[in-house]
Amino acid sequence: MTLRFGISELPPEGIDDADFLDGLVEEGHRALELPFTGGFPWKEKRCETFGALAAARDIRLSVHAPYFAGLTIPDEDKGKQSVFAIEHTMKLGKWLGAPVIVAHFGATYDEDPAVLMDRIRSRIDIIAPKVAGMGVGLGLETSGKRSQFGSLGDIAQLVTPIAVGQGGR
Repeated sequence: MTLRFGISELPPEGIDDADFLDGLVEEGHRALELPFTGGFPWKEKRCETFGALAAARDIRLSVHAPYFAGLTIPDEDKGKQSVFAIEHTMKLGKWLGAPVIVAHFGATYDEDPAVLMDRIRSRIDIIAPKVAGMGVGLGLETSGKRSQFGSLGDIAQLVTPIAVGQGGR
């Protein structure tokens, strides 16, 4: 296994993408997380171009999904929007050549953990068949805040049935 170190940052306005990536390489970075945490600042073409530039410099990319894309949101319409946002982030990740996108679970909404776990599983079950052939994984991240759902144990409970069902991946 190769460990890569990098930062989470979008290229600053007015800086050419190639120059930005060259600067990362000069600083010793071999990874970059693009924080699409506020929305979707790039279209597919920019993602494809940036991904090719990063690959040429051996920089591994990942993408952080928007913070509003929570898997625990109780409102069904907002939950569907969150599922769409995660799917869209995964599509952009594919264009970037990113092997993983990262998302948070979302707030606890003072609900029973079992209810939240069922809601998360059902939303992942909606996402999974739509993105199965993309070559982009969904990385679930804990925020470390009490108001947010998702400990390492919660993640382990979620991925274990999925991993077993996919041949141990």
